[in-house]
Amino acid sequence: MATVDLPGFFLQTEQECEEEILLKLTGAVALLLVESDEEKWKKHVVHENGKCTIFVLCNKAIYGTVNAALLAYRKLAKLFKSWGLVMNPYDPCVWNKDVNGEQLTIIFHIDDLLLAHVQASIITEFIRKLDREYATHDSLTVTRGLAHEYLGQFLDFSNKGQCAMSQYDFVKKIWLELTVSLKGDYKCTPAPENLFKINSHSSEVSAHRKEQYHKTTAKILWLSQRTRPDI
Repeated sequence: MATVDLPGFFLQTEQECEEEILLKLTGAVALLLVESDEEKWKKHVVHENGKCTIFVLCNKAIYGTVNAALLAYRKLAKLFKSWGLVMNPYDPCVWNKDVNGEQLTIIFHIDDLLLAHVQASIITEFIRKLDREYATHDSLTVTRGLAHEYLGQFLDFSNKGQCAMSQYDFVKKIWLELTVSLKGDYKCTPAPENLFKINSHSSEVSAHRKEQYHKTTAKILWLSQRTRPDI
């Protein structure tokens, strides 16, 4: 088994679109661009609503833009196809190939890959293939062995023919990041009678608490789709 993280996954994907993709950079991001190369970027600064703004034309897939994930997926899928792998008809992020009479499987979520084959040399061969394509600026992050943390899940292949899965560490990290006021035992239902009632006299949540709320909720939603469907 091996897990691989591809560095600069989107920025190593060319922008292949019939329409031009423009990106609007405002405030601190625009100023950082000017600071990095004043001669090149200062002349492109305009002011909108009192904020420094720069419009750029994208020639790479930019994380967060609508088409970036699709372009990056297409590049990876094209590589897999050229290497003789076949897409699983039920899941486009699972690819398989018969190598030396045994099945090679590669699954991925964006830039995080998990590779499996009974022969370690085959895994090494395909990691080298990925290295040639994606390690042009930074090295791949590779983990080999029988125990892996993958997408917030702990996968243990120590017992032959078995895979033990858990998310205890993921839950523990969520717990440790919570403030003291949010920790404790709650015996009431998650949907109390005042769930949809708005208290207009409540003070606004701070920017830090707002960010923490969204971050924690997203992690718990991820957890609920993996090992805790009761959430």
